Amino acid sequence: MHFHRQIIIDELKKFEWKSLLEVGTGWGKNIEMIRENFPNTELHGCDKDSYPKSSLCDIKLLPFKDDGYDAVLVDAVLMYIDKPELAIKEVKRVAKKIIIICDQKISRLKDYLPSDVKMIKIEGWGGDWDKDGYIIIWKK
Repeated sequence: MHFHRQIIIDELKKFEWKSLLEVGTGWGKNIEMIRENFPNTELHGCDKDSYPKSSLCDIKLLPFKDDGYDAVLVDAVLMYIDKPELAIKEVKRVAKKIIIICDQKISRLKDYLPSDVKMIKIEGWGGDWDKDGYIIIWKK
């Protein structure tokens, strides 16, 4: 298990929320862990590729209504796309209360985030990531 997932869980525990969308679900490891910790919540995952536990979506044009989910999680997605500002705009549109972004290339995102977001630096992230990453907690 990537240790950053426990930080995501700990941060979600600080808020009241009943529904969460993960954009870039992949094989669904985050959704599984969130479901274990928050069994009475509505969880949905979507990804640009077809995976068993998610629907198809484009992060730059999400097929969900405005304020459709209390929380939106984007883990290791924005660093791989061109024009992350379009993705951030869509995530902001769909999220009602909380946005959690886990990313490595934070310098590309700073201009599109409010100045009061909480940033947690993760040193030595590992895997195919560079040395460090960040978890951004954005309360709307």
